[in-house]
Amino acid sequence: MTRVVWLTDLHLNFVGLERVEQFLDEIIATESASVLIGGDVGEAETLATYLAQFDSRLKRPIYFVLGNHDFYKGSIPVVREAIRQLCREHPDLHYLTQLGVIELTPRVGLIGHDGWADARYGDYENSDVILTDYALIAELAGHFQLDRRPTLERRLIFTKSCQKRSPASSTSFSSRMCHRCAKPAGMQADFQTTTGHRISPAKQWVTRFSTSCANIPNES
Repeated sequence: MTRVVWLTDLHLNFVGLERVEQFLDEIIATESASVLIGGDVGEAETLATYLAQFDSRLKRPIYFVLGNHDFYKGSIPVVREAIRQLCREHPDLHYLTQLGVIELTPRVGLIGHDGWADARYGDYENSDVILTDYALIAELAGHFQLDRRPTLERRLIFTKSCQKRSPASSTSFSSRMCHRCAKPAGMQADFQTTTGHRISPAKQWVTRFSTSCANIPNES
């Protein structure tokens, strides 16, 4: 059986170099065939350094997407272009957002995308949730709530194209949860916004941390 390590929300910028090296030693000890990273590795200015460090130490295929923190203090297209260039220099780094479907076997594929927020789900217009993203990511900063919505909706460019190209059985890999699975644990009471409009906690947060997934049928 093939062993795969799945990492997510590492936030390596909060720990020192020695701890990062220890962490990499732990991954190497698993003897995994490949590594999946689900975003939030660091921030814009440190992201490429961490990914190059992972590639140098792990010496195995690394499939990854980026999370919201990976764009902090930077610009979405600038960060994505920098990572695209990095992957050209490091063949074992695979940025899934820019690759479409990766065929792992004739019947199993891997799909990934950075999309962590989608204004089409939840109750975006009535949610009081304000993320740090709106101050630290260039494309989202300095805008009112409705002005940001088109930018959030454009995140999910993979859905239709992957449906056409996917193998019979596929794994969807996003930096955040699928909207159909999004339900904050332990939250039962409704929130009430400043306008008096009552919406559930799920609808408050779903729009900020969920995305649509490609509807890919599995063979029985």
